[in-house]
Amino acid sequence: MPVENEGMDVINITAPLPLKQETKKKRPKWKRVLFLILKILVAVLVICGCLYSAEIIWLYSSFTPFYVVGDSMWPTLNSDAKRSNGGEENHTGNWGNYVFGATTWYTIDFGFMDTTDFIDDLERFDILVTHYPGDVENVGYKIKRIIGLPGETIYFDDQGELFVKAAEATEFEKIDQSSFSMRDQERTNEGSEYAYSLEKAYTIPEDSYFLVGDNRSSSTDSRSIGAVPSSYFRGKAIYIVGTCHYTEAVANATASPGVNWLSFRMPWNFQVL
Repeated sequence: MPVENEGMDVINITAPLPLKQETKKKRPKWKRVLFLILKILVAVLVICGCLYSAEIIWLYSSFTPFYVVGDSMWPTLNSDAKRSNGGEENHTGNWGNYVFGATTWYTIDFGFMDTTDFIDDLERFDILVTHYPGDVENVGYKIKRIIGLPGETIYFDDQGELFVKAAEATEFEKIDQSSFSMRDQERTNEGSEYAYSLEKAYTIPEDSYFLVGDNRSSSTDSRSIGAVPSSYFRGKAIYIVGTCHYTEAVANATASPGVNWLSFRMPWNFQVL
């Protein structure tokens, strides 16, 4: 007869015994630190990418792009001038030519200008993108600095110092030009037709401006063509944000600029003009 196990626990020997839970191994400390650094780097890259994209959208939606060809505004613009000659690069006073065979390569400043309602806000020493009276069709724009305002009478002395007499004034006032850098200031009057002495002081017509390049010995400007009417202005230069790659075929002087997107600066590093 089967024996009844009264008062005794019955164990089912077919049921699996509980296994001891394995503890999860922790990564070594150096791995945890490395993983955290990688996550931070990814986050920074994402944020930078978003800022870069927002910057491009804002610039192109608010302003008009331009690029600077030539050295007439050096050293303010196109200041990083180098020339490659026989594999040796040297800083020069020109605007950054790289010569390869029959083609000249340039790295030039790229920026944005305000083209809407800027005329009423123009001040002395603003930088303008403009045509000149008498320019032929499709000729490139110029970029120069405002030196004289409508109605003023101005002249430069033999050291390139600027003197201005307002329309209602009786005496000339020396104007401080130290807020920007010039090249060959003492050669300002070489080849000038206008405003090159007190005897040749020039009165600027209404709605016109006297424009001069910062590179005084290498600029064709109001010193030789007179004041430029505001109707020829294209825009007021606001920022330099990067560089362009520019090629010029020596034989026919054709040009094909292309933006160097990797050179774009963040807004806090813009060159404000």
